[in-house]
Amino acid sequence: LLAEVGAAADKPAAVDRFLASLPAGPLVEWPDRVVFFHRGKANDVGIAGDMIGDRREDPMSRVEGTDLFWYETTLEPDARVSYHFVRDFEERFPDPRNPWRVPAPASGTIGSFPEEQSSLAMPAWRPPDHLAEAPPERRGRIEEHVVEGSRPGSRVAVRVYVPPGVEKEGRPLALVLDGDDAREKGLLPRSLDNLIPSRVAPVLVAFVSRPEWGEKPPPEEETEDAVANLLAHDVVPFLEGRYGTDPSPHRRALVGTGFAAWSAAYSAFRHPTVFGALGLQSVV
Repeated sequence: LLAEVGAAADKPAAVDRFLASLPAGPLVEWPDRVVFFHRGKANDVGIAGDMIGDRREDPMSRVEGTDLFWYETTLEPDARVSYHFVRDFEERFPDPRNPWRVPAPASGTIGSFPEEQSSLAMPAWRPPDHLAEAPPERRGRIEEHVVEGSRPGSRVAVRVYVPPGVEKEGRPLALVLDGDDAREKGLLPRSLDNLIPSRVAPVLVAFVSRPEWGEKPPPEEETEDAVANLLAHDVVPFLEGRYGTDPSPHRRALVGTGFAAWSAAYSAFRHPTVFGALGLQSVV
């Protein structure tokens, strides 16, 4: 491409011919080479994504004399990555040439993202079976609650996943912080539908939204303690009373990703007689 465009009298036409010869999305050459392309008016175009790392952008190279930018990297043959472009250090947007999109990262993640990112699946990648929609008879139900906190004005929305099957007491309990993102973007209820009971024991999963503090929110330096106390003193007793979950600490877990992982870890160590298990990913 670079040689052809360099020698062409009509460089835009040469770019047109090249892009028309490609499938949608980045150019993938087995087993691991990938080239990303963006065409459009810009002084500078960068790329951000899983292949680079959080809080970092790499510059894309311009094909001289054209408005085509490119970036080359290598990925594992079975990788799947999310990425987006950055025009002139400000505007973030998914790849216009790639029809495959995924939701942006959770709201607690460091960095700025467009509402959707582009998705690239390498040739050996296979979609996880547990993210497919389960048949109706295997789906749990979601019950919605609002738990009033003992701190004046505090409250938190809790959506409880109840697995299918016979109702019974004594089930373990998992509290997922930043629960809205976990449900809507992480599709965690689908995973539970597919993995219970073959790989996961029947468990009650409470998706905990971000708390509301009313007119007098706690000072910033006291927020983590306020969250921990709300979970231990208000949310857990409510769920235990409503669903009869197992009161043993080792049968009660806090789960979180990113900033929510930090809150989960803090709350568990702050109240070790309440929470005896942790599930953490990408702790920030």
